[in-house]
Amino acid sequence: MDALAQLDRLRETAPQRALRYAEELLDDALNASDGPLAANIRLGLGEILRVLGRVPDATTHLRAALTWFESNGDRLGEAWAHHHLATVCAASGLLDHSLRHIETARDLFDLIDDARGQARALVTEAVTYSNSGRPAEGLHLAERAERIYRLRCPQHAIELGYALYNRATPLIALGRHEEAREALVEALEISRREGANRLGALALGQLGVIHQLRGTLDAARDAIEDALELGEAMGEPIIEAWSHYHLATIAAEISDSETFDAHMDRALAAAQKHALLDCHVACLDQLHKHYERIGDTTAALATHRELLTARLTQLERTSSQNLRYMQAVRSLEDTRADKAELETRVAERTRELSETVQRLEREITRREEIERQVRFLAERDPLTRCPNRRALISFLGEMLHAAAGGEHVAVIFIDVDRFKQINDSLGHTAGDSVLCDVAQRLAQACGDGGLLSRYGGDEFVAVMPLEAPVGAGRGLADRELALAVARVRRCFEQPFAVSGEQFYLDCSIGASLHPEDGNEPEQLIACADMAMYAVKQSGRGGHALFDVSLAEAAHERLALEKSLRHATERGEFELRFEPRVAARNGLVVALEALLRWRHPKLGWVPPSRFIPIAEDTGEIVPIGRWVLEHACMQLASWRAIGHHSLRVAVNVSARQIRDVELLPAIEHALKASGLPPDALEVEITESLLIEDPEGVARVLGRLKDAGIRISLDDFGMGYSNLAMLARMPLDILKLDRSLVEEMVRSTRAATVVASIVSLARGLGLAVVAEGVQDEGTRIALTALACDSFQGYLFSQPLTADEVSARLAAVG
Repeated sequence: MDALAQLDRLRETAPQRALRYAEELLDDALNASDGPLAANIRLGLGEILRVLGRVPDATTHLRAALTWFESNGDRLGEAWAHHHLATVCAASGLLDHSLRHIETARDLFDLIDDARGQARALVTEAVTYSNSGRPAEGLHLAERAERIYRLRCPQHAIELGYALYNRATPLIALGRHEEAREALVEALEISRREGANRLGALALGQLGVIHQLRGTLDAARDAIEDALELGEAMGEPIIEAWSHYHLATIAAEISDSETFDAHMDRALAAAQKHALLDCHVACLDQLHKHYERIGDTTAALATHRELLTARLTQLERTSSQNLRYMQAVRSLEDTRADKAELETRVAERTRELSETVQRLEREITRREEIERQVRFLAERDPLTRCPNRRALISFLGEMLHAAAGGEHVAVIFIDVDRFKQINDSLGHTAGDSVLCDVAQRLAQACGDGGLLSRYGGDEFVAVMPLEAPVGAGRGLADRELALAVARVRRCFEQPFAVSGEQFYLDCSIGASLHPEDGNEPEQLIACADMAMYAVKQSGRGGHALFDVSLAEAAHERLALEKSLRHATERGEFELRFEPRVAARNGLVVALEALLRWRHPKLGWVPPSRFIPIAEDTGEIVPIGRWVLEHACMQLASWRAIGHHSLRVAVNVSARQIRDVELLPAIEHALKASGLPPDALEVEITESLLIEDPEGVARVLGRLKDAGIRISLDDFGMGYSNLAMLARMPLDILKLDRSLVEEMVRSTRAATVVASIVSLARGLGLAVVAEGVQDEGTRIALTALACDSFQGYLFSQPLTADEVSARLAAVG
């Protein structure tokens, strides 16, 4: 019997090893003609095969064991054989057979008064009721089993753990999550104490489900990953499949597509390999929702069809199983309940089955309608009803094939300028209405032979055939293309009306030409996109035709983007510091930190070239943190040698202002350097105040409350919204260098500067003049009561060592 005990332990920790060990024991027992041992080994072997999903093999061994026990009058063995056959039948959906075997096992265990067997049979019956949609009855049976284990079989701790686990399952179904969690925690403690890995994996999985239902996703993921690790170590396919499925659903909730795909692929593979229909249906349902969420209508349609087929199979199987189940329940419970009550239950079950069939019929009826909708959505933008990208590629491909070198085809990429302001000021409903109006006008401009596609957001692509034949010369084709672009631009000449208001929009247009710029749809669209991007880079509101230089510029930009991602870790950035001197005594009062990039191949890359790329890609956020940390550390070193009032100014971009981690990053830099908050100035440009005044005001208010100085840079040559100055929590106003340079040559410019200084004084703002190049400008600004200056008259940007030397020279 020691071998059988070892077999039970292995089943809980390594089912595959347990299977090999049991097969070896059975061979030895059969060779030795040891019938009792062989029959008992077959019991354990059947249980292991059920755990591994090999139900037919398990049934074969258990029936052989039952035959031996019956022929030899072994009532205890016969009871256990019936019990294990009940679990196998339940696993394969034969609920009526399961209930009959359970009833027989319970009668035998009661006859010989075997408490452990009675409890095990109650647990199996509880599982059967729970699986058949009767959790309340399953809960009652599991609680009875738990009481027997605690009072009469305390030595069977692992089996008590399974009773707790099977009590938790109906509790979850009934919404009693806290009670379920307490039962699972106790089961998990038992598994760890007894080394019962399978019990532990099951308990962890259900704890993860409870955490997920409560919305504590990190705890859910941790628990299910632990269950998966145990399942993989044991080679348990059911645990592996459901663990991957639950991890995929958690990834879906946090929009982690890559993790979702990885876990869902493994869950599907395991479910299909081991014929786990319930898991397979659940996976297909999640996949269908995922594809709908990301807008992949083709995959959503294919998955929906597969899901409906699987659900139909599941419903047919469930209906058949439930019918047999009802018949078995009625025959078994005749002695347990009143006949009228049984008839009521059967009637309820019959009604439920009828409703299930009706739901199935409605689902099938809806299939064609859903497929029609999906086919439409697969080719159309749901808002504007314009063809989408997929339809655009197909149409353009057909048009190019039909042209076959005989005529030109124009591809025009249109981006509606500053459309975000409409959404922000009038709301998304108004914005959607405007997009539909834009689409209608552009579609008319395309004519009967053309096509307009909504490419995404506020971007459209127009495809138009041109009258100029191929071979007539590029000049003629370009003129035709210019006329097509003009038709597009005329769409924006008339105002757009929303909610009784009228306003004008503009657009940036890029165009490419077939066959000169390409022969493939994707290539022509990419060329037109490059031309459009060049327009936006140069200030929006214009148009450009594609040429090779744009492609070269795009490749160069991509190369810079790639290098920029690793510039910080490679130590390629350096800081320069431009001194700011006080007007009253000429001493350095602050230093503006300026970022410089030494590329390993290109040498010094000007900020005007790489800063916009960093903004577009989002790299400006980690780069900005690097600037903050190094500027603060450098200022701390100068303060440490006696320059206690010195401050440092750091420029902050629009992308950084929108970063929720900006203030924590600043606080970290100040704490690491030991600087007080007022040692740091954050510089923003006035264009930020126009793009999102309320959002910027909130961020600046938090910085101001933290004690950090706020400086408005380049004021005077942009929007110069004077009213905005009163609304923003500013400390310093910096005059734009171009305005400072102009004031010496222009009386009007000098008057503007004087007015700005006077206004800033009235608002309690300090004034800094940038770009001071000569003594005359300094004298004029001093007369206007500017507080401090920056410019080449005083110093060009310096390295940290050069700043240190200058500070040392003045003491």
